[in-house]
Amino acid sequence: MTDKILNLTLNKLDSLESETKAIRKDLQTETKSIQNELSIEIGTVKNEMKEMRNEFQSEIKFLHIEMSEMRSGISEIKQSVYRLEESQPKDINALFKNNSINVESYNHQIGVLNKRLFQTESHIEELFKSYK
Repeated sequence: MTDKILNLTLNKLDSLESETKAIRKDLQTETKSIQNELSIEIGTVKNEMKEMRNEFQSEIKFLHIEMSEMRSGISEIKQSVYRLEESQPKDINALFKNNSINVESYNHQIGVLNKRLFQTESHIEELFKSYK
């Protein structure tokens, strides 16, 4: 009877051992499958990250170009403003000089007209005196 129990126990152990081996094999297969899936997912994520990094670098280069163009535009504007500020006093002085010449010319013309008016008034007064 002990031999029978021992044989039954050994048979049970053998069956447990083969079940354990089957489970271990299934676990190994499942683990490899999960590892493969994870490797694929990691590869996909890496590729997406590379694409995003490339896009980001392109955008940064574009922004640098735009910034450079803006700086040169601002520099041109500053130079134009500086030229205007430099020439403005000269332009104002030229206008004042021109106006001064015009005023002098008009003053001379007014003086001539005043003389003629005075002469005409004098002549009219003489006519009135002689007519009375």
